[in-house]
Amino acid sequence: MVNYPKDWEEVRLGDLVETSSGGTPNRTIESFYSGSIPWVTTGELQDSLINKTLEHITEEAVEKSSAKLFPKCTILLAMYGATIGKLGLLSIPATTNQACCALLPSKRYNSYFLYFKLRYMRSELISLGAGAGQPNISQKIIKNLVFCIPSSLPEQQAIADALTAFDTHINNLAKLIEKKKMIRDGAVEDLVSGKRRLAGFSGKWESKSLLDIAIILNGLTYKPEDVRPYGKLVIRSSNIKDGKLVYIDNVYVDEAKSTSEDVAIGDVIICVRNGSSALIGKSAYVQENIDATVGAFMSNIRCHNTHLSKFFYYFTKTETFKDFINEVLGATINQITKSDLKRLKFAIPLSLSEQQAIADILTAMDKEISDLEEEKEKYIALKAGAMDDLLTGKIRLV
Repeated sequence: MVNYPKDWEEVRLGDLVETSSGGTPNRTIESFYSGSIPWVTTGELQDSLINKTLEHITEEAVEKSSAKLFPKCTILLAMYGATIGKLGLLSIPATTNQACCALLPSKRYNSYFLYFKLRYMRSELISLGAGAGQPNISQKIIKNLVFCIPSSLPEQQAIADALTAFDTHINNLAKLIEKKKMIRDGAVEDLVSGKRRLAGFSGKWESKSLLDIAIILNGLTYKPEDVRPYGKLVIRSSNIKDGKLVYIDNVYVDEAKSTSEDVAIGDVIICVRNGSSALIGKSAYVQENIDATVGAFMSNIRCHNTHLSKFFYYFTKTETFKDFINEVLGATINQITKSDLKRLKFAIPLSLSEQQAIADILTAMDKEISDLEEEKEKYIALKAGAMDDLLTGKIRLV
């Protein structure tokens, strides 16, 4: 039970704001979708400002459908489907489809504050629409939502400004991370292929097969009855994210049942079989000692030295490796075999120092991206705490 400040007031959303919904112009009339009026679908509600849309409609489409043009500062809320409860705040006038509930701006409240308040109350709002079937938040449910807000508009503005500052910094970090990833990916393509040579290196490169530089360790086949709440960790494709091992959705087996070799620092783990062909070739570089082996749908590549190991790991991120995977998979097969990996060939610098220099540069780029991602996660956590403090009045800004 939250004890709100005495000068905050309890309001029913329907008494505070006017609501509306949009519509979808006839899809069979292509000319309706050749205009300049932004048209928002619920898939574009990502808890952020909306300043552009994927589709645009004409004035005639608005006139001949239930679509309406909503002003800037209108709050959009997804009422059903996979995006239920998601929000958007219009920074441009726009129309919407019928799955969006529009909360129209008013001088009675600060739109940015209400937008953050509804984000904070999302789980409560969704629970009100939960029933026997798919959750559905109707306009009636939205209007009947009751909550406390500061009676002072300046206080609402101050809270909105503080939370907007968090969002702005988080969004800027996200954009910087994507920019750094693009630079890193370009460097991987150039350096690992030898298209661009680092200063001071001019030695020869030579084509090698994977077996020339590494051994291929098979994964562990286990039965459901072998699974334990603890024991030997079995690394699967779900344990790989952005080239690193993550320990979520873990599966453990009895140590006595583990017949495959444990992973070691420097190993490169590759997904070689999966229900989704898009996950074939997904790889990670083992950076720490862990009591783990790989699952049967994975292969563990152990290179003869650490320089080669990092170099090969980055090779698995190139278009050349992706082309190899696609060639092996064809149209229907969702696996690459040990025999396939054995015939994998790629060029490597003969100089160990050049192998190391390439690996060091790309590792430094990965470290910079990882640091930025950690900073982003830190600010996301700080923002969550700030929302809890500011939107309940625990901390007052005015």
